Amino acid sequence: MNEPDLTRLVKQAMDDFAAGRRDEAEARLQAVVAENPGQIEAWNALGVIARLAGDPEKAIRCYRRVVAVAPEHPAGWSNMGNAYRDLNRIEAAVACQRRALAQMPLAAGFHHNLGLALMSANRFGEAVDSFSRAILITPDNPQYRWDRALGFLHQGRYAQAWPDYEARFETGELPRRPLAGRRWNGQRFDGQRLLVVSEQGLGDAIWASRFLAPARALGGTIVLECRAELRRWFERQGLADLVIARGEPLPETEWHTYQCSLPGLFTPGPSVLPPVPIPPPPPQDTGRFQKAWDAAQGRLKVGIIWSGSPTFRANAQRSLPFQKMVAALSVPGVALYSLQVGPAAGDIDASVYDLAPLLTDMADTAAALAGLDLVIMTDTSVAHLGGTMGVPVWLLLTAHPYWIWGSEGPGTPWYPSLSLFRQSSRGDWAGVLDAVTARLITMTAK
Repeated sequence: MNEPDLTRLVKQAMDDFAAGRRDEAEARLQAVVAENPGQIEAWNALGVIARLAGDPEKAIRCYRRVVAVAPEHPAGWSNMGNAYRDLNRIEAAVACQRRALAQMPLAAGFHHNLGLALMSANRFGEAVDSFSRAILITPDNPQYRWDRALGFLHQGRYAQAWPDYEARFETGELPRRPLAGRRWNGQRFDGQRLLVVSEQGLGDAIWASRFLAPARALGGTIVLECRAELRRWFERQGLADLVIARGEPLPETEWHTYQCSLPGLFTPGPSVLPPVPIPPPPPQDTGRFQKAWDAAQGRLKVGIIWSGSPTFRANAQRSLPFQKMVAALSVPGVALYSLQVGPAAGDIDASVYDLAPLLTDMADTAAALAGLDLVIMTDTSVAHLGGTMGVPVWLLLTAHPYWIWGSEGPGTPWYPSLSLFRQSSRGDWAGVLDAVTARLITMTAK
């Protein structure tokens, strides 16, 4: 088969892949490389398919075939860098992206890929520079601005971050919705109604809630949309005049904004965060947990969570096996209580008091938190809930955590009651758990 025919087969394979016929695409490409092992576009396409199928190691083997034949193939190097990043081999990822850029310095996509690798290495200043170069070359790409926003946020440069943060509406991950009224930009709205629209996850709704009070102070009525799990909790806070569960009909309002757009109007940096006036849960909520607290028999009551939402892309990286967490926290003088809900709640055994049957929504979880002495957990929305309540929380973080937690230090200005335990290197939960065990032993000795 001559080269034009092989090239035609590669194109047909990519058409198959674009149409969702992955097996057919891979079969065509394998036929091409069997005929001509040096056909680099086929190897590159096989790498793309393998990576999207969740097999970055296979993808790297394909990309190595590309650059072995054509060492100056920039896409091969950049694609290989992306696959190394999937494997948390970050220095190799950075090196590949720099190799690609050395050959094609005006490729916006390669600057963006380098920025993503640098973000994974917590080198946020360099990442922002890479995203900025990508934006200079291709200013109309919203993904570049969104990723630069995250880089600024990790650095605490909120004033620079918020304009780029609005690019989330253009990336396709947060489609705009038809909403009543005009977009609100922080002006007074005396005698009028402002709809604050739900977006992103439960934790985002909770951290953004501190900006409802300054919005409400501008003179009008706040209508808050939220996820159903948060409805009762928001109603108890009194931060909005009307709370509506997502999916219910929205009323007519003169103004609207999205909840995570609020901080861009009120906080230029982490040193300027409005307080959250959170009232304690009512007795009818907290009283339901008394039997559970009696079981502690004078021991320290410690709540635990080891997994977040399974639908979150990086949940596997930020979660811990139940047995590992319990082994680390089984210290004399401590009674463990599971706050875990969802599929991971099925992991528990008799060493832990299961609170899940009492937890139907975030209002119930808040009532449970109010009765605990301490919560030790991986990064989920309950950390934000505990932080707003002033509950002592020991938060166990990956080496590359969510931007609110920053990249260093034992605390966060967002929630003074939180203590942060960070991985010293990617995947190093052993070091985190060792530090937690030592601190818990010291705490119970007092």
